[in-house]
Amino acid sequence: MSTELRAIGKISPEVCSEYIYAHRGTVRSEVLFGAPSGRDVGIGRVAPGDVMAATTDPNFVMPSSGAR
Repeated sequence: MSTELRAIGKISPEVCSEYIYAHRGTVRSEVLFGAPSGRDVGIGRVAPGDVMAATTDPNFVMPSSGAR
């Protein structure tokens, strides 16, 4: 698989591994399920017996499309 960056769209798992995952911080026991490539949710322990699912809607504005 290529690690070449695409001009538009989601980046590949290989690009995530090379450019993002390789530069993350330490592994934390509080992170029960990290958000892998292509998924927009993670689960973490916030207190003994309590967990939280965190999600994001990865929308962004592309000036080249005319959006402001």
